Amino acid sequence: MNGLHNFSKRFFSKRIYLWGSASRANVRKGNPAKVDFFDDKNPKKIFTGPRHSTVITDDGSLYTFGSGNWGVLGHGDETSVNHKEPKKVEFFANRGIKVIDSKAGRYHTLVLTEDNEVYTWGYGGKEGYFSWMVAQEVGALGHGDKKPFFIPRKVKFFDDIESKVVQIAAGMYHCAALTEDGQLYTWGRGNFGVLGIGDNSYSLEPLLNEDVEYLKQEGMSPIKIDSADDYTSVLMDNGEVYGFGKNDRGQIGCGAGIGIDFQESIPVPTHLEWDGEESVPMEDVYCGQNTTLFKDDEGNMWKTGLRLDYTPKMINLENEDGVSTNITTFGCGTKHYCLVNDDNQLLVWGNMISGKSSIDISGFKLYDGDTLFNGGKVANMSIKYGLMGVVTDHDD
Repeated sequence: MNGLHNFSKRFFSKRIYLWGSASRANVRKGNPAKVDFFDDKNPKKIFTGPRHSTVITDDGSLYTFGSGNWGVLGHGDETSVNHKEPKKVEFFANRGIKVIDSKAGRYHTLVLTEDNEVYTWGYGGKEGYFSWMVAQEVGALGHGDKKPFFIPRKVKFFDDIESKVVQIAAGMYHCAALTEDGQLYTWGRGNFGVLGIGDNSYSLEPLLNEDVEYLKQEGMSPIKIDSADDYTSVLMDNGEVYGFGKNDRGQIGCGAGIGIDFQESIPVPTHLEWDGEESVPMEDVYCGQNTTLFKDDEGNMWKTGLRLDYTPKMINLENEDGVSTNITTFGCGTKHYCLVNDDNQLLVWGNMISGKSSIDISGFKLYDGDTLFNGGKVANMSIKYGLMGVVTDHDD
């Protein structure tokens, strides 16, 4: 009996913590607070969006909370859900469909299932020439029309291609998907060249990115995509990074001029140059609103954005305080960067965590993760916008 009891406790060893960089929706500002609801559900992955958020549990269930406008929570209505009592999306549970990844835009939700199927729901668009053609009042659902959906709907486009979707990404008003053979698809609003197709056109269904297809012919292939706000980054298998979309704050890392949205848009995948280096192979990338972080193949961290850096700059983490420079998890958002090292210490730049820190490394303040998360180790983090979410591992 004791063995069974201990196994159960070890199995349910993950927790969810939430907090904000500003006061919002009753979420604590500056200090992580545990969401008790998930204590017995073994959460695996969290995505905190601009208005609503998603959590995937170990059994493939999807939970949502936040603003319910346009049915983005997937429960069949527009009712908002408090973060203290997230609600399971029964559409997937009732059909035995396991969710492995989820993203949240401003008015849409994007999901990838265990069977490599893509689902979206939320805002579809508005009728009328001005609303649709001029102002681009179109959604990011990818169903080929402007209809809203308050429950998940499969993006049937991907049923007709040979390669399976293995990754998804979402910004405020667009989506991206990567297939197992390196095909990149984008859809939604096209402002700022965010679809990467050479202009500001929108698309109501997924479009194959021809520039990436050309790069594949040159001997490289995408292995990771990430999006935030109105831009996307693409990591290639040779360590090169390409980006497209809005770059007014240098968030893509391709340089900038006068800092005006449309003037600084990059409508096609563009190669990033590294500060002071001809070629630096990267192994990971994370996009946040106004910011991007990169990790190179030697473990060094690079940042760009916020009109402070217009091309990626290496973060100097060398110190005399014994703080580990081995970064295991990282993320960034509207006005912040966060690096987590192998000692479960958080190196934070920006208004993300309240409280003073006695150690400053290149502008990054040091905080103890064991203290912030009651002994929990950071396993997964989502901090793209103003709401911070962390999944922690606990030895209990």
